Parts: sequence; structure tokens; C-alpha cells
Amino acid sequence: MASGEGRRAAFRSILFGPSADAGGPLESDQPPFFLDLNLDQVVAEITSGYEEYDLEPFFFTALTSVAPVRYRHDVFRDLDGTRLFECITAFAERMHVMREGLAQAQKLRHPYQRKRWFLDAAATYRDAVMALQRDVSKTDAGSAGFQALGRYLADYVQSDRFRSLVADEAEVRRALDSVVYINGGHVQVSRYDGQADYSVDVERTFAKFQQGAVKDYRGKFQDWPDVNHVEGQILDLVAQLFPEVFSKLDAFCARHADFVDGLIASFDREVHFYVSYLRFVARFRNAGLHFCCKTTLARTFGQLHHLGCLGCPCPARHPRGGDAPQRGDPQRDLHLDDPRGRTGPRTQDPRPDRRPRCSVRVRDVRRRAGVPRPDGGQHGRHRRPP
Repeated sequence: MASGEGRRAAFRSILFGPSADAGGPLESDQPPFFLDLNLDQVVAEITSGYEEYDLEPFFFTALTSVAPVRYRHDVFRDLDGTRLFECITAFAERMHVMREGLAQAQKLRHPYQRKRWFLDAAATYRDAVMALQRDVSKTDAGSAGFQALGRYLADYVQSDRFRSLVADEAEVRRALDSVVYINGGHVQVSRYDGQADYSVDVERTFAKFQQGAVKDYRGKFQDWPDVNHVEGQILDLVAQLFPEVFSKLDAFCARHADFVDGLIASFDREVHFYVSYLRFVARFRNAGLHFCCKTTLARTFGQLHHLGCLGCPCPARHPRGGDAPQRGDPQRDLHLDDPRGRTGPRTQDPRPDRRPRCSVRVRDVRRRAGVPRPDGGQHGRHRRPP
């Protein structure tokens, strides 16, 4: 195996990395405890507007080891409030436009119009990949995920497959530079032979009659995606007049029918796990909060546990008993191997008959959150008799 191929194989997923969780089955249905913890509402809000990426299975499937959790934490740090986040969203927008173009091409009736839309979609994909490779290479990403992605993209843009896509697209686009010449009451299709641009002469002639801003009486053309029957017949004549040009278009569509790279398409989907969650969290940060969980304490514990098992940042300023977490510090990371979430041995209470003390009572939390008592009153207040 060549060294470049080895580096490409190193990147498998921006969500799972090289862990055992990568490639495993995803949960298609939400876990039964989602309803009790209101996580169904949380996930629905996070994924709202991202339906094309089918993100719910990523939020349904908890990780089974520590390594992928740390892997996701590092990716979150690379994206959280950085220039890289803006680059990723720009890449995602181009990929969205590409998919819309391919979908629209399938709806068109004329075969050459479909192929022209296919050509434009390939150009959009080219721009998206080249911009992503350039942006990732310029960022100081510290996560293993984006470092592996950067190596993969560097090799991919130099691969024969991508370079032939770029070269063929440019050649076909240059060849399609043909002109429709209309004369009198009929349509004449011919090659461009240096004819004058009469629109310039017309504008120059009538410029002397212009007196300030006037009402525009020109008719508006409807820019429908599909061609009408007249435009279709003209396109057929153009294809007959330039058979060598349109044969290049035919060959391009056949040769690059599956021009989208599988790993890049997977990355485009998976990275929205991070994008959707960070945009959801931004709502609370913009309100001056360090996340907000207005619910019962037991439900909060369940929510935090599942979010932690997804590798997502949890509502907290920093770990208890220390400063803000540092990248790669094992004492600051979540340890799923220990069901108690601790890194060291558990200290036994010398008074086993005493109940564990809590700094905040549950009823105090419920009172501050405005949760009513079962009798209709507020916690911490006595209800007056009727």
C-alpha cells in the first residue's frame, strides 16, 4: 500500500474515528427512556432544520467506550466558536446546493438540460472540496479527527479521480460556449462568428433620451428550471450543429456518474451532529447562561448521562474540584468505564448509617424552578386554608 493510501485509510469518520464504534449499527428508534427524560424534545429541537442529514440515529446511539467520547470532545473544541466552524458551514452549504442541483436534474425532461445541471453540480462539488481542503489545512486543528481529515483531503484533491473530474469539467464547459443567433421571424442556430452585440448599440442610441428615473415597462421573463417546447427544439438544433461538443458532455456524465466521494459525503452528514448541537447550545450562551436545565434533579442526571455518552459537552462551567478542562488531560475527561464517573477509588463514608448529604435539597431546586406542588402551592410556602 502506498503511503498516501495509508493516510487516506486513517480517516474513517469524524464521529467515531478508528474506534470499535465506527461502522457499527446505529439505533433507528429512540431509546425507551427518552420520553421520561424529555430527551425526545431535546433531540427534536437540536435536529430541527437538519432533516436532510438524518441526525436522530447519532443522538439515539450511545458510545460504548471512552476513546470515541474523547475523540468527539476534541472535535467539539476545534469547532466551538472558531473560524473552522464557519468553514465547515460554508462547505455544507455548497454540498446542499450540489444535492439540490442533482435532484433538480432528475426532474427535467430534456436530456441535455439534465446533463448541464449535472455538470454544474459537479462544479459545485469541486469548489466545495477544494475550499474545504484549503480551509482545513490553514487551521490549527488539534483533534485527531480534523487532522486525519486534512491528510485525507490533501491526498484526495491530488488523486487521479478528482483531478480528472476537475479537468474534464473545465474542458466540457469551454466546449459548450456556443451562441444562438435569432434573425427575423425565424430561429437560426449557428456558430458565433464575431457578430456585433446589438444591445450595446441600442443602449447607446437611446441613452440621450433618458431623463431621470422612469417606470420600467419591460416584460419579465419567467426563469423556470425546465425548458419549454420551443427552447427544447432549439437545444436539439444546437446539439446537431455541435455534435462533438455534446458528445463530450455525454462522456463526462457517463465517466463521472458517481463523482461524490463516499467519505466526504459521510463527513458532510456526520459533521452536522456537531454543528446542530453547537447551534443549539449557542441559544443559551447568547442569553448569558452556561446551559440551562429547568427540570427535576433526577431527570437532569439522566439527561447529562446520555449526552455524556454521546460525547457532547454537558451543562457545566468546569469539572468539580478543578479548573477548566484541558485537551488530553485524563483527569478532566469523562470515564465511562467507571459507572460512578470517577477516576480514582471511591472513598467510603465512615458513617454508614448516615444518609449522604446534599448541598441543595430537591425541593429547593423545584421551588427555584417554579415547579408547583401536587396540592397546587409552591414549594417552601405554606398554603393558606380556603
